[in-house]
Amino acid sequence: MKIIFTEDDDETANIATKWMLFHSIPFIRVNTHDEVDFKALTINNQNSFNLKLNNIPEFNISQSESCSQKIWFRRGLLKITNNILDINSIPNLELNDNVIEALKSHSKSEFDSLAYGIYSLLNKENISTSNPIYYTANKIETLIIAKELGINIPNTIITTSKEELENFCNKNTLVITKGIQEICLIEYKNKTLATYTEEINSDFIKNLSCKFKPTLFQNKIEKKFEIRTFYINGKTYSMAIFSQSDKQTMLDFRRYNLNRPNRVVPYNIPDYLVKKISLLMNKLNINNGSIDLIYSENDEYILLEVNPVGQLGFLSMPNNYNIEEIIALNI
Repeated sequence: MKIIFTEDDDETANIATKWMLFHSIPFIRVNTHDEVDFKALTINNQNSFNLKLNNIPEFNISQSESCSQKIWFRRGLLKITNNILDINSIPNLELNDNVIEALKSHSKSEFDSLAYGIYSLLNKENISTSNPIYYTANKIETLIIAKELGINIPNTIITTSKEELENFCNKNTLVITKGIQEICLIEYKNKTLATYTEEINSDFIKNLSCKFKPTLFQNKIEKKFEIRTFYINGKTYSMAIFSQSDKQTMLDFRRYNLNRPNRVVPYNIPDYLVKKISLLMNKLNINNGSIDLIYSENDEYILLEVNPVGQLGFLSMPNNYNIEEIIALNI
């Protein structure tokens, strides 16, 4: 039995579950908006556990040699419903607002601890294929580990200081800025606004306050092409994206040009880089996910970031990789 945690409209999970049906692989899919009625979590001295849910009888996960269930924590979090303190259930107690707030705060703390414990158990190597506690790989941690492994990365600074940024720009001719962690999407006046990678200039710096919110800056790397790689259990599936041929996508290929899509082709990254990526993913405790790289004009591979929950269709389908089937057969 395969158990999938994801979002309602996750196209990657949709395709993977179709492959499971094709291969007659039994599975349970739990979406973000599906209510999960927690029943019991038991732990014993034999280093094993058992997790049960009331409203999904088939969901009965055990850490044991006989357990055949595997989990794919694709996206989202469990919506555990029975976590609210019922004040009326407390007899013979006069409750003022302070007491009620204290009890609610304690109840939430207890629930948060339970939820974290459940996510930790689901993240055990023998039953999980992604990291349910951390929705994405931390960009700072990724860059530090990559550098330690000898993988090239952009020169990077995260700062709140205009002076520090000016010093960084003096050492790096061209500089870009991007999110420390994730892209921000905002629905505004029937449009979707997004925080893409942007190049900064002297006017931008001049108009900054002396101190600003923590912001990430990197040296801009002139590239021949970008590479999107999907990694799963030591194997990689890559494509080259010729985003530099279009002004709209030159800095960030996610600024998709639907009228003139970037050319993409299957690509094999060198074996030494595959080995280093495997080490990186192991250290990040992620056994499947997407990696973004740049192949520079100096013929160097530069790692940008790791995304364990990115969409895979634009890599899988054009290159005939059938990655969703590979996931279905390997979780």
